[in-house]
Amino acid sequence: MANPGGLNFASVGNGSTSHLCGELLKATAKVELAQVPYKGPAPALQDVLAGRVPIMCDNFSNVVSHVRSGRLRAIALTALQRHPQAPEVPTADESGLPGFEISVWYGFAVQAATPNRIVQRLNAEIARALRNPAVAERMEALGLTLIADSPEEFARFVGVESEKMRRLVQVSGARVD
Repeated sequence: MANPGGLNFASVGNGSTSHLCGELLKATAKVELAQVPYKGPAPALQDVLAGRVPIMCDNFSNVVSHVRSGRLRAIALTALQRHPQAPEVPTADESGLPGFEISVWYGFAVQAATPNRIVQRLNAEIARALRNPAVAERMEALGLTLIADSPEEFARFVGVESEKMRRLVQVSGARVD
């Protein structure tokens, strides 16, 4: 896995957000990086923890316990704002990579033909559940930021994110196996 003149970075697989994060870092910082794709976050993280691969871009929720225990060192967040669970960790933007932002997000989706009244009801119930103090506290402890917005706002967000990722894939030449 040697990469003369550069660094290897672990990803959770070709075409994954962690892969594209490394590609964005290569393009933005103009550094030599070679992707080492794994079949999921656990084996990638194990090799980073063992020192076999020096760097990885991963979900904050996947690495926060290792950062808190001192086994990993957080270098920069890929969000434009510092995370409330780790206010001491600067953003990539603050660290000299203006506008560097890539994130993993989760959302709920249903079949396109689902009647709007059902979509609205599901949205209201999911938002209510996410606002439950016990659920919110657990999610925040995992390093997740909760956003319970409307289906229309989520659709706009997905459109923007999809276009951003499409451009990054095009520029980087990233491929899915």
